[in-house]
Amino acid sequence: MLFRVRKDRGLSSQHPASAATRSRFIMTLLIIATLAVTIFSLIPLITIIHPPIVNLIVPFMANPSEMMKNICLLFLVAGNVLTFAAVAALRSHVSFHHFGETTQLHTSGIYGQLRNPITVGLTLIYAGFFLALPSAAMLIGFLIFLLNSSYRIKMEEIYYELNHPSFFRLNLRLRKISNIPIVAIVHQVLCRQPRSGLLNRLYETIERPDLNSVDGLIFNSNTTRQTVEQLIGNRRPSIVAFPAGDRLGYMASTDLIESRTRAPGPLKLIFVGNVLPNKWLMPLIRDLAQLPCETWP
Repeated sequence: MLFRVRKDRGLSSQHPASAATRSRFIMTLLIIATLAVTIFSLIPLITIIHPPIVNLIVPFMANPSEMMKNICLLFLVAGNVLTFAAVAALRSHVSFHHFGETTQLHTSGIYGQLRNPITVGLTLIYAGFFLALPSAAMLIGFLIFLLNSSYRIKMEEIYYELNHPSFFRLNLRLRKISNIPIVAIVHQVLCRQPRSGLLNRLYETIERPDLNSVDGLIFNSNTTRQTVEQLIGNRRPSIVAFPAGDRLGYMASTDLIESRTRAPGPLKLIFVGNVLPNKWLMPLIRDLAQLPCETWP
């Protein structure tokens, strides 16, 4: 159903998967993983056409039990129904970019219950294949499928979080039709957040071209400026514009804040900002939750 979505190959650089194509190693791994998943998923069909092939896939048991067969059938039916429903929902309620990706997140219906229902449906189908032919070959294929799907989901999440590829392409178009300088406001650099190195490298392949496509930069702090300069150098004019400190009035004194924390009733806190690891919000909540009851007013 989705293969009929019109795609402009000239705009493929805007697709979330374009981040992988900038790394030959990652692109090669994705291609190999996709081919492996496809080949392993064909094993059940091949065994029907040529039954002796079963002896080559290192089966775990001679004949699956009736319970395994029933669960296999349940997974296959549920996976196909879920995948079909998810694709139908996208076709009915979501528009697509010319490079093939959806223009916005769809969060109603089945997508209100599952973030990636198509992937969940395919996972159920592959699990059904494994139960139909419990073997080393099918297990390896299933694990490759899970790793491949997990990486692709991360690419899509980064795309929706940043949307940088669209700005990168837009900046290139603007430069062709106008000499007006392009200036970017940089609040944070996500590829330098405290997370796994592999995921940060994926963020970097998206953020670096975007930052390189502008003529000037405005930073919210010296730390952000230093981080960006380490990423792309300091060849562009830039300035640090600190956020105004008086837009919400003056901060209460330390004594007043302490008296409020000891006032009767629950402790009321408000956090304004992005919930990111470097903000240390979750560690603060965990530490407060571990305080003894008598500490609270």
